[in-house]
Formats: sequence, structure tokens, C-alpha cells
Amino acid sequence: MTAGMEWSDGAPCHGNGDLFYPEDYGNETLQNAKIAAAKAICDACPVLRDCGRWAILRPEPFGIWGGMTVRERGRVRRRMGKSANPIGRSLQPCGTQAAIRRHHRKKEPLCRACHDASAVAWADKKAAAA
Repeated sequence: MTAGMEWSDGAPCHGNGDLFYPEDYGNETLQNAKIAAAKAICDACPVLRDCGRWAILRPEPFGIWGGMTVRERGRVRRRMGKSANPIGRSLQPCGTQAAIRRHHRKKEPLCRACHDASAVAWADKKAAAA
């Protein structure tokens, strides 16, 4: 296993390469069916986000990773542009000011942890001003 991929040990795709590398170029119908089956497994996977992040940041040139095809990962990578997290740099966890800023920068709704942290910070700021 590649270093840094410990998250994949419990993934349902682990050891099932045929389904997640559906390069049946001669038969588009079969290839699309394999892609749909792989994505269905990904949808319920507990490491979906880690897997997708791994494939986007490396970039992984083949297969279904994080519920995305190579082309879909390329689109995500282009949207990320310069805001892409460099390999090896860990993101601050949700519930921190850095994570709140990250949600705003990406124009994402705040997750519950960041929403709660933002409300606490706002209340603290309001109390300090009083």
C-alpha cells in the first residue's frame, strides 16, 4: 500500500480493482454500467471524502476514486484552481476559524461545527464590545 493511504484499509473497494478501473473502451454500455456500479458503492463508503481528496490532490490518472471518474476529478481540480490544498498540508478541522474562512472562500454553506463556532465567536465579539 502507498504511504498515506491507511484510510483505504476499510474501504469496500479495497481489493476490487476490476470494478473501479472500468476501462472497457470497446463497449461503452458495459463501461457505463461498471462506472455506475462503482459509484453506487462509493456513495455508501465511509472514506468517500478521503478517497476523493487523495485522487484529486495526487492526481490519480485512472479509475473511480471518491465516487468520481478521471474527467470529473479534473473538473473539480480546475474549479479548485489556486485554492487547492497542496499535498502534505493538513486542513484545519471544522469548528475552527480557519475552517470557517475556508467555507466562505469556497462559497460553501457552513457545516454544523463551523456554524456553531461562528455563533460563539460572534457572541463573544458582541459581549466584548458591550
